[in-house]
Amino acid sequence: MDQRTKLLCENVFELSAMAEELQITGSITVEDSRELFYLVLDWAEEFEKQFDPDTQDYLTEIESFGRRKLFGAFQTVPEPEPNISL
Repeated sequence: MDQRTKLLCENVFELSAMAEELQITGSITVEDSRELFYLVLDWAEEFEKQFDPDTQDYLTEIESFGRRKLFGAFQTVPEPEPNISL
């Protein structure tokens, strides 16, 4: 496996793990896992193009990037409180 493929796989793993954590905590809602997959794949490539390992910390940058992308695409909209009249 070439180095570029390994880097993309690492990015996909990190972004997917982040998505799972945010879903578990209720911070995002993913209705379609295929949509999530293809977005994560695109984001992994996008991240790799802009990341500079010589001047940036990988984990800090991937977390910031991933949270921004995931919240932008899947942020949970809170449901309104039910109006219960007594």
